Amino acid sequence: ELWLVIISLLFIGLGIASKLVTAFISALHDSIHRRGFADDISTYGLVSAMFFCACSIGAFIGPSLGGFLLDRIGYRKAILVILVVDIVMVLFHLIYMTARRLQKSDRDDELRPLLAN
Repeated sequence: ELWLVIISLLFIGLGIASKLVTAFISALHDSIHRRGFADDISTYGLVSAMFFCACSIGAFIGPSLGGFLLDRIGYRKAILVILVVDIVMVLFHLIYMTARRLQKSDRDDELRPLLAN
């Protein structure tokens, strides 16, 4: 049905736009506040170039690898490979976020005064 395809594309577009905007803002914020880059147009240009270069590489590698997997092992097994890669990436992200939270709590303990009033 045409209306279902249109609504699906609308949701996909909103999801991708949300993901890209939040990832870009996070990369910019990380570069300025955690990495010590200046808050000026040169940093914005650098982060923008690196971010969209990575997006372009991913837009090339993803369909190429997907087509290769589809030809070699079939649709069902190719989807399984992609699912496993996604699960591994989620696990890496959870480990990273946990380690970062623990590191932040250790740093907060070091900044707390020894003698409280």
